[in-house]
Amino acid sequence: MTIGELVYKQALENGYDPEKITGIFSPIQESIKKSLESYQRVIEDIEAPLKKVNSAVESIRPQLDMVNRIKIPTLPKIPELPEMSMPVSELLEDYYIKPQDRVHKVEVINPSTFSNTKEDGISMNSSNVKTPVFYLKGDDIYHHEVGRLKYKLWGLNEPKYIKAFKNVIKYMPSDRKVIRITELESVMDKKDQIGKNYRMNIGKSARSFKNFLAKNGVVNANPVDKEIVIAVTDEYITFHNIIKPE
Repeated sequence: MTIGELVYKQALENGYDPEKITGIFSPIQESIKKSLESYQRVIEDIEAPLKKVNSAVESIRPQLDMVNRIKIPTLPKIPELPEMSMPVSELLEDYYIKPQDRVHKVEVINPSTFSNTKEDGISMNSSNVKTPVFYLKGDDIYHHEVGRLKYKLWGLNEPKYIKAFKNVIKYMPSDRKVIRITELESVMDKKDQIGKNYRMNIGKSARSFKNFLAKNGVVNANPVDKEIVIAVTDEYITFHNIIKPE
């Protein structure tokens, strides 16, 4: 008797029933068989779509390879913008249109020096009349030839160079051409005072003020003797504003 036969015999003696064991495992085997058959059907159902997808990918593979070979160039670094010496609002001044003219109380400074005023300026009708190059009418700045000079507000406020220019026009004594800044500030209303910043705002290198004159077509020169009308240092203001009769 072989070892296998001996083991089988001992198993029978110990109660092993081959038919009973077969009855236990048969349902499990059948369930596994059905699962495998279902899985096989699923594989067969998706095989055709997978083939179509693979075929579509292969048809565009040359284009995909071409895209992969494209090298995107590196963009140069954007340079930093230099610091502006004037607000952006002033740079856009050429595109600004005032919705309406502001209405102010009319105020004439040194009326004895004015004669025959008109809407756009002042004309001379006598050799004894002192005619200014720049003057204030209400709260606006006028030029004797151009008329009212236009400028854009910074928000709700006037630019500092406009405040400084108005102070010189308004408070400069009509019989003087040169004045200390401290003296000029001492005679004006506190609400108009701006300190010692005149050179920065209306001096030779003040870009905003120069652009303001240029955009209004005004030259900083007396029309008769061609002297500079307004010049500013750290201490003094020269205002050659009166036009001498020719």
